Amino acid sequence: MNTIDNHPAGENTQLTPLFLAQGVTDLFSLPDVYLRVRALLDDPSTSLNEIAEAVSLDPGITARLLRIANSAFFGFTAQIDNVNRAVNLVGTQQVHDLVLATTVVNAFSGVAVEGMEMRRFWQMSLLCAAGSRVLAERCGILDSERMFIAGLLAHIGRLVIWLQQPAAMRQAHVVAGQRDIPIHQAVGEILGFDDAKVAGELFSCWNLPDTLLEPIRCYPHPGGDRSTLLEASILHIASAVSDAVGQQLNQDELIRQLDKAAWSATELTPESLGTLMEEAEALTTELATVFLPSVAA
Repeated sequence: MNTIDNHPAGENTQLTPLFLAQGVTDLFSLPDVYLRVRALLDDPSTSLNEIAEAVSLDPGITARLLRIANSAFFGFTAQIDNVNRAVNLVGTQQVHDLVLATTVVNAFSGVAVEGMEMRRFWQMSLLCAAGSRVLAERCGILDSERMFIAGLLAHIGRLVIWLQQPAAMRQAHVVAGQRDIPIHQAVGEILGFDDAKVAGELFSCWNLPDTLLEPIRCYPHPGGDRSTLLEASILHIASAVSDAVGQQLNQDELIRQLDKAAWSATELTPESLGTLMEEAEALTTELATVFLPSVAA
């Protein structure tokens, strides 16, 4: 395992995904409103009204949930003007995922990170989320909104590394550009582990559901676990699309970076990949002010 000499604990500190994740959990904790919603969802006797009441305790999350419920993300025709109606129409699991995404984005958006633009990071994460949803719908996944949230959070591991090892992340971006390799591969070569493993440890520390954790943990190498193959493949391709835009790669360069297992599992073609990229960018533009009002253009 490699060590990086700017680690706050000293140059001889052994870096591991868990060590980096625990460093972040010491700084950021999930807010009470999310923990309350999750506890209620774990209780089979919970009513929809109880979940709505828990969400309503946080005015910021309430406002965000209503904006999302009334956006193109769901496409409801009637105006939704209260949390109870939103919970009934959106569904409890999707309320959980939306509250989670909102709290994570809010927790990190105000942080200054050496050598990176937080606004740009979340814009690219939103593009990954949009690509995940578009591709999930194409692949017949019914709860494509869950894949949107997974895509939005897929690169959290990179943000954790930026926070604690900015020199490593800067080097990873340089290496990725010079050698035309995925960013997660460059991170893995430099640190000895990729950003997905860091995200997996962070989400484990936060006790997040496996339905979000496992596809994110597996996205760099989606063929490694058959049980998550399709969902991890969707995240793999959406992540690559997001990175390609950030690195200004053309479609042929993007295709060369894609894992063959992901390409096969999603049954993409060069033509459908081009359509996916167009639809993902359009959805990103449409949803930016709804999901990321503090960092959107």
